Amino acid sequence: MGYVIFSSVVGFTPIFGYYTGTFNPLRLPLYAVLGVIDGLMAMLYVKTFYSVHDAFKRWRVNNYVKPVVGGGAVTGLIGLLFPEVLGTSYGWLNLAEFNVANAFISPVIALPPLIILVLLPFLKIVATSFSIGSGGVVAVSLLQA
Repeated sequence: MGYVIFSSVVGFTPIFGYYTGTFNPLRLPLYAVLGVIDGLMAMLYVKTFYSVHDAFKRWRVNNYVKPVVGGGAVTGLIGLLFPEVLGTSYGWLNLAEFNVANAFISPVIALPPLIILVLLPFLKIVATSFSIGSGGVVAVSLLQA
């Protein structure tokens, strides 16, 4: 729904531009490999999320402290070291797409951009798992009530 509303205002065009290359059927197996990798990453995400969620559930501290540790400390630290993890990351992908030299250079950790690009999906899984798995959404709704 979000994309439909966005596109009704901006227009229904591809987010990352048009592919102008010629179709090559030899690339189709690569899409199958990408699908398998995506499936494995989805399984890793679910297992990580529920492991973190269960760990916070077993932790015997006040329910207001859990989101501070998970969402504030862990996710915040990851966000400080790798700001590409925060948000939707479309801006970072656009910078990389247009070959901006410093697109994936962390302000704190000096790693080659390719290593950061490989780490990003895993960091995103950990940050999301700690942010939501610690009860961050529940705590926010409790504070608003």
